Amino acid sequence: MKLRWIFLVLTMNLILFSGIAVAKSPYGEMDLYFNDRLLPGSEVAKPTLKIDEPFSVRVDVTLYQESKLYIELTVIDKTHFEFIDGPADIDRLTSHVFETNETHTFEWTLKPTDAWAGGTIPINIHYTIFMIDEYEPSVYSGFTIAYPYISNEYYYDKTPPFISDIIINDLINDSAIISWDTNKDSNSVVRYGTTSGDYKNVEYDTALVSSHSISLSGLSAQTTYYFVVNSTDASGNANESSEYNFTTATIPTTTLPVVLVEDVTAAPDSYAFTSIMVNNVTDLGSGKVSVTFDPLVVHVTTVTSGDGNALVVQDWNVNNTAGSLEITAWDVYESYNGDVVFAHVTLYARGEYPDSTSLVISSSELTNYTSYDSIGHSITNGTFSVSDSEPPVITDAIATPDVILNDNGRSRAPGTNVTVLNTTVIDSGSGVMNVTIDLSSIGGSDVRVMERMDDTDIWTVTTNAIDGINLTHELVVTATDEANNTNTSVIGLTVFLRGDVVRDSNLNSADVLYIAKYLVGKESMPSLFVGDISPDIGDEIITSADALYLAKYLVGKEAAP
Repeated sequence: MKLRWIFLVLTMNLILFSGIAVAKSPYGEMDLYFNDRLLPGSEVAKPTLKIDEPFSVRVDVTLYQESKLYIELTVIDKTHFEFIDGPADIDRLTSHVFETNETHTFEWTLKPTDAWAGGTIPINIHYTIFMIDEYEPSVYSGFTIAYPYISNEYYYDKTPPFISDIIINDLINDSAIISWDTNKDSNSVVRYGTTSGDYKNVEYDTALVSSHSISLSGLSAQTTYYFVVNSTDASGNANESSEYNFTTATIPTTTLPVVLVEDVTAAPDSYAFTSIMVNNVTDLGSGKVSVTFDPLVVHVTTVTSGDGNALVVQDWNVNNTAGSLEITAWDVYESYNGDVVFAHVTLYARGEYPDSTSLVISSSELTNYTSYDSIGHSITNGTFSVSDSEPPVITDAIATPDVILNDNGRSRAPGTNVTVLNTTVIDSGSGVMNVTIDLSSIGGSDVRVMERMDDTDIWTVTTNAIDGINLTHELVVTATDEANNTNTSVIGLTVFLRGDVVRDSNLNSADVLYIAKYLVGKESMPSLFVGDISPDIGDEIITSADALYLAKYLVGKEAAP
């Protein structure tokens, strides 16, 4: 047996606890435990431990006064034990501030290594107590809590792996990957089946790991699978999860190539272009496509090859009387894949709005470049529509009244600073979509929306003017139909500056002087519409009150008229 070490206890001032397991003193009391067993009296635990066998030592401390305790667990050599858990590592101080009569627990979990196998070794507790606001310790002491013998046998873990974070990854129609974690190295097993609780299939990996991943393949599409995961460590401790489930995806559908004619519109007596396409195709070598149409609505004028990913048009024949077109295209030098231009077709609109006709693919053949086999495909017909090319007609664009006073926030005689803008808009084709008016010159929006009056073709908006004084404005009305054809007209509106009787676009002493001279017969009568400024709603006469208001305004005694 190896030499037993003797632990010396150093004491400063009062010794609170001696080397006994249960003790009391004026400072407090202490209970000692080994593997949760209370050590009675002065007993020191003397167990026999196997290598790697976990054990715990615990100290329950109760202090009767407010104080701070520093405590540490020490051994002769840290290589003799492996720290598992506790308030601090071996030979490391930890502390706690106690309230009066508070009890606090310090517990360490360790396991012996093979460094002291066949020998006995002490496990010691050191502690120091400081009273609150004291800088010198009241107690500094220690004791041996356990004196275990370390055998040469190994302890085998009886704890199964803890399974967590089970995740289903990369789930598609016929496979999935199951992953999970364990707190110790262990193998990986997934048991699964299509009935809950009945796991007829197993996938596994014998490698001992803590991050696990098992691939499941050969699954049936659109099927619910139930599974559990299992992990077993090197000591044979096994754990299994609760049941989980997942549902596989549907089998991806194979998209056939499609021969289509793109929709197209044109104004009457004008030309438009459309393409015949072969989309989602692989190894296309050649083809023949026939299209029928209404010859009263549209005629075919030319057929040409496309650019880039396009077959070469070899021949085409059109019968614009019967309304039929046949096109043959191929390329002997290479095949084409993806979305391929079969041909470009130029069309001439013979009908009127809203005439239209289907561009019907009446027959189609596609040939594989390599195998010469026929390529299966679907078809999508197109539509040719004669568009509305006539803009809306705008009439009767007027302002009522067509002369108003500027608006600065001061009251006016009713109707003198507001105007109603009306216009009649008619579109016999696609119909009127909206009507706007540009009011930016009088301080408004440049695209003010006008509202349609119920059951009429009249569009209206009411506005004032905060800008553009002493000017006659041409407010531009824009009408747009459903085919995006537009037309414009203008509404005339004159804006006067209230009080500006001399019409120089300013309010100044000249306006006061003019009114004063009018009142004594030295000038002709100014505009009543502009010069009647007092009271705020007017009194339909020019008086000295109007001149006085202007004069007071000019010296800051009144608001702008």
